[in-house]
Amino acid sequence: MKSKSGFTIVETLIVLSVTSILLVSALAMINGRQGRTQFSTGVREIESILRDSLNDVNNGVLPSVPNLECDLSGNSAPILRYGSTGDTLAKNEKCVLAGKAIQLGNATENEQYTTYYLAGRRLDQFNDPVKDFVNLKPTAIHPDNSTPANDSRVNASQVSTLPWRINPVLNNGNPSSVAFALIYKDFRGAAVSGGSITSGNSAIGLVLISKASTSGLSAMTESNVVTQINSLTAGSFLANNEVIPICLKSGTSGQYAIISVSISGTGYTVSSEILDDISTRTCS
Repeated sequence: MKSKSGFTIVETLIVLSVTSILLVSALAMINGRQGRTQFSTGVREIESILRDSLNDVNNGVLPSVPNLECDLSGNSAPILRYGSTGDTLAKNEKCVLAGKAIQLGNATENEQYTTYYLAGRRLDQFNDPVKDFVNLKPTAIHPDNSTPANDSRVNASQVSTLPWRINPVLNNGNPSSVAFALIYKDFRGAAVSGGSITSGNSAIGLVLISKASTSGLSAMTESNVVTQINSLTAGSFLANNEVIPICLKSGTSGQYAIISVSISGTGYTVSSEILDDISTRTCS
C-alpha cells in the first residue's frame, strides 16, 4: 500500500510559528532602521529651520505684517498698532527689524516650535539713527505683547510642528523647552533722507532667552516668552563662541541629538550630532 506524505498539524503549526517570529523580527528591524532614518532626517530639518531663521536676521529678511503702524514715544520701546494706513517694516520710517527669536517646545505642546519677529526703534529720542542695542529697544511683534500697549491684532509669530515627533529634552530624557534669539546689538541704524532709508553696518548677537525643565514647562507660554524678550538687556548677550546646546529626542527610535548654536565675530554656527546617550552632556 502506497504511503501518503505531507505535514502533520503539529508540523504546520511549528512552521507557521517560526515564520511569524521571523516576520516580526524582520519588521522590527525594518521599523528600527526606518525610525533612525526618520530621526536623522528630522534633525537635519530642524538644523535647517534654525539656520534659515538666523539667516533671516543676518540678511535682514523682514516679516510681512500689513497695516503695521509703529509709534515712538520718548525713550520707550516701539508701540505697535494695526491701522489702515500702516505699512510693513520694509517701508516703516520709525521701526526696523531688530531680530528673531525661536522657541522649541512650549507649555502645552513639546513637539511644536514658535518663531517670533522683533521690531526696534529706527530713531532714538533725539531723532538720530539708532546705533546700539540700548536705544534699539527690541519688542516682539506678537498679540501677547502688552508692554507698551500694543494692538493685539499685530502678529508676526508662527507656530509649527517639529518633524517626526522629535521634541526637546534634558540630558535625562525629560521634556524641556528652550527659547533663544539672534538680535542686532551694535546697530548702526538707518538714515531717513528724502523718503529713502539706508542702513549702515551692524553686529548681531546671540541671546538665550529662557529654558525650562519638566517642572517649569508651564512657564514657557508664548506670553511669558514675549515678556522675557521685551526684558532683554545689553548684558543678555552670550560671549563669542559660547554655545547653546539644544538636546532632542526621537519619538520613534529612542535616539538623541544635540544641535549646537553659537556666534563669533565672523558669524553664527549651527551644527548637530546624533547620539544614543546624552546623560553626560549639557543641555539648555
